[in-house]
Amino acid sequence: MMLKARFIDKILEALGEEAGKIKIFDNTSLVYFYNTSDDKEQENQEIINILCQLNLEKTIEKYNLSEIVIDYGLKTLKVELKNGKVIIKNLGKYGTTGLWTMIIEILEDENVEV
Repeated sequence: MMLKARFIDKILEALGEEAGKIKIFDNTSLVYFYNTSDDKEQENQEIINILCQLNLEKTIEKYNLSEIVIDYGLKTLKVELKNGKVIIKNLGKYGTTGLWTMIIEILEDENVEV
C-alpha cells in the first residue's frame, strides 16, 4: 500500500535540504547528498532507509517509467517514460512543495497506461 501523496510530498520537500538530487529507477533510489562527511554518514543512511520504505520505485513499475529525477539544485523534475518520452518541469515557481503529487498529476495528464 502506498502512503498518501501529501505525506510523500512532505518527506521529499524536507529531503531537499539534505540532498542535491534523487534518482528513482528500476528497484533503486539514488540520493546525492550535499554533505557526505563521515559524521553525517549515519544520518544519511537513516534518510536512505526512510526513502526505501516509501517504495517509490513501485510507481516506476506501475506506470512503465524509465526513471524519475528530482534535482533540488537545478529545481527541475524529470519523468522519463520507457517509450523515450521525457517530461521536464521547472520547479522554480513552486519550489519543492507537492513534488509527489506533481509527479502523479503529470502521469495522469499524460494518460500514462497503468
